[in-house]
Amino acid sequence: MYLTFNDGLLGSNAYIFWNDNDNADTENGGLHEACIIDAGCDASELIPACEKNCLKIKYIILTHCHIDHICYADELKEAFGDAVTVSHIADAEAFGDVRKNVSVLLGMPKKVNAPMMTVSDGDVLKVGGKKLRFINTPGHTSGGVCILVEDDNIMFTGDTLFCNGFGRTDLGGSPTELKASIIKLYEMAPDIKILPGHGESSTIGEEAAWGVPSYLG
Repeated sequence: MYLTFNDGLLGSNAYIFWNDNDNADTENGGLHEACIIDAGCDASELIPACEKNCLKIKYIILTHCHIDHICYADELKEAFGDAVTVSHIADAEAFGDVRKNVSVLLGMPKKVNAPMMTVSDGDVLKVGGKKLRFINTPGHTSGGVCILVEDDNIMFTGDTLFCNGFGRTDLGGSPTELKASIIKLYEMAPDIKILPGHGESSTIGEEAAWGVPSYLG
C-alpha cells in the first residue's frame, strides 16, 4: 500500500509505502514497517499520515541526488529517528555538493547529509516482508534508481520515467545512459504501474507505446 504526496519542492512527489498485511497488531499499539520514497515534502505532511496509518518508518529512500528529491532528508531523519537514509552509491557524494545536487542553481544552496546506506543495482531491501529491488537507471543522474515492488506490481521511477516524459540530462546526466535505462525499463512487464518523481502514475506499457525519444540519439 502507498500514499502519494504531490506538492513537494518543484512539484516533486514523495511516497510512503508499507505492507498492510504484515500482521502488525495495530489494535494493541503495533506498527507497520514503512518507508518514505524521496524527500521533497517536509515532515509536517508525513507525520500525520504515519500516525493515522500506524506506520514506523524504516527507510528514507532517495531515488537520486537532486535537491527537489532530497531537500528534507535530514529533517525527516530527525523526525523519524530510527529511519535509515538510502541512495545509490553513485549519487551519495553529491548530496553535500550544492552544485551536484543543483540547489545552487535554484538560488537556495543547501548541503544534505550523505545517505547512511548505499545500494547498487539489484540490491534488495525488505519493508514489512515486501522486497524492494533497486534498479540503477542512470541518465538523469549517475545514481538514479527505480524501485520495484514485485509483489505489488508497482515501481517508483524517480526522474527516470514519467507519465509521457523522461528526466532531463543536462544536470549531471547523460543522454546515452538515459536511453539505455529507458530501453531496460520498456523491456519489463507492461502492466507494471509506475509511480514517478513528478506528475501522474502510468504503466510501463503505456510509456513504451511512445517509444524512445529521438533526441536521446
